[in-house]
Amino acid sequence: RLAAMAVLPDVGADPLSWWWGRDWTDPGAPLHGDEDMRTSYSRLSALENCALQYLYGSEMGLDADETYQMWLGSLVHTIIDRVQDGELERTEAAAHAALAEGWDPDVFPNRAIEHRRFLDGKDMLSRWLEHDSPDVAASEQEFEFPIDGAVVRGRIDAVFRMNNGHARVVDYKTSRYMPTKEEVRHDLQLAAYYLAMRRVPELQELGEPGRLELHYLGAVRQRQGYARGEVSPRTIEGYEEWAETRLRELLARVRAEEFAPNPDADCTFCSFKSICPLWPEGQEVAP
Repeated sequence: RLAAMAVLPDVGADPLSWWWGRDWTDPGAPLHGDEDMRTSYSRLSALENCALQYLYGSEMGLDADETYQMWLGSLVHTIIDRVQDGELERTEAAAHAALAEGWDPDVFPNRAIEHRRFLDGKDMLSRWLEHDSPDVAASEQEFEFPIDGAVVRGRIDAVFRMNNGHARVVDYKTSRYMPTKEEVRHDLQLAAYYLAMRRVPELQELGEPGRLELHYLGAVRQRQGYARGEVSPRTIEGYEEWAETRLRELLARVRAEEFAPNPDADCTFCSFKSICPLWPEGQEVAP
């Protein structure tokens, strides 16, 4: 853009005659017509954070690259699922061997980070084996359910049966950073899990969702081995209505196609700063 601006005088261009002469391009058709919109809680979470980030990543498909953090998280989840399904022995040696077998050093930007993350992966699997229950009722359970003319899809990492017959629903995280209690209470992923447990026949058979939990395997806690956050929907009046309303509001925002950037968004891991007007590198070049 700087190079283009530099040659404007050489080609006789007069930006004042055309700059902002047109409105934003209208393709003439909505992103989502009358057909069912198929989406997921992860996409809608991006919308909650920043509508422009959602547009670039989910609707335009510009965020196709997998980061090494995402790759490690996927590998750890796969190993946990293999243990839960009985494919791997529930031992530290078997889990660590599977990590080494699936490891790809070329995913990482340098050897120092690669070595550190390999050790992190071993630590997370060891903490999970020591502090999580082996009596799983379902592992990596896919789901989808209709809501407001859309279909919300997802996958639950693990479901356990509680002594009272209710279900304990768990999502494993490989992040080091634990959210606050209030953030866990309003977590969109847990809200989607709750609705899935209530509305998908295969999940209904596992019991009423009594607890919804986030397990942060990378955030060390002395007593529990790692940090956990939980929600007990039965103790929160109107939790199901709140969860459904929240999803409906986000779906309405997608259909309204209002994708302005959010100045309060968490931009730490955003891939679109170079095309975002809130960041210096994404702002329009001025003469």
